[in-house]
Amino acid sequence: MMGDRVFSKLKYANGLSSSDYEVVENVIKKAHVETDKPPFFKKKYGLRKFPKIQYFFWSLAKVFPRASGFYNRLYRLGNNHDWKVLIKETRSLTDMRSMILGLDPNALLFLVRKPQATILSHIKGVKKKKMSPLPDKVKNRLRIEASNSDYFKTHLSHKKLDAELRDIEYYAINWALYHEKALALKTEFSSASIYFYDEIMENPRKEIEHIFSNLHLEICDEVETYIAQSSGQKSNYLKDAGDQYYSVYRDSSFNKDSWKDELTQKEIDLIDSYCSTMYEKLSELKAQS
Repeated sequence: MMGDRVFSKLKYANGLSSSDYEVVENVIKKAHVETDKPPFFKKKYGLRKFPKIQYFFWSLAKVFPRASGFYNRLYRLGNNHDWKVLIKETRSLTDMRSMILGLDPNALLFLVRKPQATILSHIKGVKKKKMSPLPDKVKNRLRIEASNSDYFKTHLSHKKLDAELRDIEYYAINWALYHEKALALKTEFSSASIYFYDEIMENPRKEIEHIFSNLHLEICDEVETYIAQSSGQKSNYLKDAGDQYYSVYRDSSFNKDSWKDELTQKEIDLIDSYCSTMYEKLSELKAQS
């Protein structure tokens, strides 16, 4: 959406001019039906005070593409708001360093989940056909990256990467490589912070307060409500929106450690053999910050 020229500059860390930043800001402000999502709680300005109305117009534009322009005019961000931009990256750290250098963000946050939980989620996604299995091309790339990885050379040199590996091993290799890159970015950029999924689940108030402090944000009433709802402290019936607003809620029955029952001990140990040292390194780095 921001054009090949500007995206190429971001990708290869060539730096952005003031006009390039205008292009990026215009993309962020635009309420594009394919990237914009209705809010999961009420905002304080404009039509965003009414999330159900926004959801209606968003749905209309999804069904009738010609209505996208109308949706954009209604919900495009103006210049008179003190808005902050959160760029959420969830799939790969490919070229992430270049994008960080190009965008020069005020803060970087890395959310780390235990490898067994992450990998089980992926396996279940494949079984439900919501995610694709790893193609041979990706498996070969992971082998090559692992063979050149300092982490693998130092801690996992005994692993025979040229042998026939199970899919769960490739997922573990991918987890370790991903977090090796995150670890490098954390040490390179002083603005970066590491948070652990399990710690947030166990103590949401403390961790979310810390996150907001890092982002220089205040915790408003809506955030207070969201913390209570997402941690299961409030009934689902009291929520001000449902899944149709792209909320992510966990009720009191959610078990973050379900992987302990759903994976065999052999699978747990196999994942640990690739990932435990990296998880420890991330934990140590967080403890130092």
